[in-house]
Amino acid sequence: MKKLFDALVSSLSLFYAVLVLTYLLYTLRMTSWTLPALLIIIPALLFYPFILTVAAGLPGCAAILAARKLSGRKPAVITGCVQCLSCFVIHCLLLLDAGLYFRYGYHINPHVMNIFTTPGGFAGMGMENSRNKNKKC
Repeated sequence: MKKLFDALVSSLSLFYAVLVLTYLLYTLRMTSWTLPALLIIIPALLFYPFILTVAAGLPGCAAILAARKLSGRKPAVITGCVQCLSCFVIHCLLLLDAGLYFRYGYHINPHVMNIFTTPGGFAGMGMENSRNKNKKC
């Protein structure tokens, strides 16, 4: 099991490094580099990828603990698949959030999800939804 935990830690370290690089490239697009902005950006550059790395690592840890009970069924393969899937889902959610932010100026939150899932959500905000374009009143 120690080998599985070591493999999980190394894969999560790589995941964290990729996320820090992604956030760094994103913050380089900022136009104002003032001292207050740097005091916010530098901790966020290290903390937000850490939170996402922990979220991606929890399913891998659960798979390792479950693999103890399934010791005869290749626990490394099961753990690797679960870890790849959790990192993939975190990256997809991060890309979805970035796309939503660049298009509408909002991050994913319950209010935004309500607008997307409610049939009259876009109309209530004065926006036109592609689902409602073809409907005739």
